[in-house]
Amino acid sequence: MSQTMRESWVDYAKGIGILLVVFGHVNRGLQAAGIIMPSKLYHLVDSIIYSFHMPLFFFLSGLFFIKSIEKKGKLLLFIDKFKTIAYPYLVWSLLQGTIEVLLSRFTNSKTSFTDLLMLFSHPRAQFWFLYALLMIFVLSIIIYSKRFFERGIIVLFVIFSCVYIYSDKIGTVYNINYINQYMVFFVLGVFFNKFKLDDFFSKQLSGHYLFAIAVFLFMAFLYSQYCFHFELKLHYFNIGIASLCLAFISIFFIVSVSLAIGRIHFPLLSLLGEMSMIIYLLHILVASGSRVILMKVLHVNDWIAHLTIGLLAGIIIPILIYQYIKNTKLKYLFSL
Repeated sequence: MSQTMRESWVDYAKGIGILLVVFGHVNRGLQAAGIIMPSKLYHLVDSIIYSFHMPLFFFLSGLFFIKSIEKKGKLLLFIDKFKTIAYPYLVWSLLQGTIEVLLSRFTNSKTSFTDLLMLFSHPRAQFWFLYALLMIFVLSIIIYSKRFFERGIIVLFVIFSCVYIYSDKIGTVYNINYINQYMVFFVLGVFFNKFKLDDFFSKQLSGHYLFAIAVFLFMAFLYSQYCFHFELKLHYFNIGIASLCLAFISIFFIVSVSLAIGRIHFPLLSLLGEMSMIIYLLHILVASGSRVILMKVLHVNDWIAHLTIGLLAGIIIPILIYQYIKNTKLKYLFSL
């Protein structure tokens, strides 16, 4: 199997993940604006999505860490992550924040320029993910040793699993909670790719077996979500062994679905995966704008209409904007 084919499932997984991100943010924006679905259903759907969609992205970010650091070395990889993570974090935190300040009377967010200046210590809105991902990459680059990562990756995984479970007791000083709660998923991605588990599932198993595994993991996903939310009566922010297991099962379910999709190909989902960073940076502005227009101009207050239009706008418009400006000097809005 070629490298391109082997990695194609990652774009499918990113595509699924970014759909969940946009859905979650659009739905939360509608809730804050008073356009609501039934309360119990809202909190259940919100908790299911947030129980795994961001851990999924940290997992996917860890997949090619060893390959990247062995190819580029520590210094060049750090510079690369500054260009692709730190730079868009700074640019879009300032850009989106400024727009929110200027238009705050029309939106749910009451933002001030003082809030904007706190971006180095208090990441804003959806950009917390970039802040956290940079922290995790920097820590990983610092501690990386080829011998240790080859022989001790399981030890590292166990350590950060324990850190996750006890993260509430460790605290949040200097935003260390981002390391505590997400490093384990990054390390899981490193572990998954190191042992080429995707190769095993995609090469060694026929399509029927792969489909059967995906169905089994779907049932495990449903059962684990049911136990977590109804039997244990927990919410996604209740950090512990249960939430860790739930995230692992959910991640592996998405991986299995993505590998299965790789057998039949789904270009649109792959495109969403390739454009996931662009969508992530722009979707809040676009979705908020569509909500304001629907409410204030067109006087539409139907939840389904808002959710559908907000989701489609949050996905499609960022892609169109990027396609329009990618060959202009404005392309530097996204990376150096």
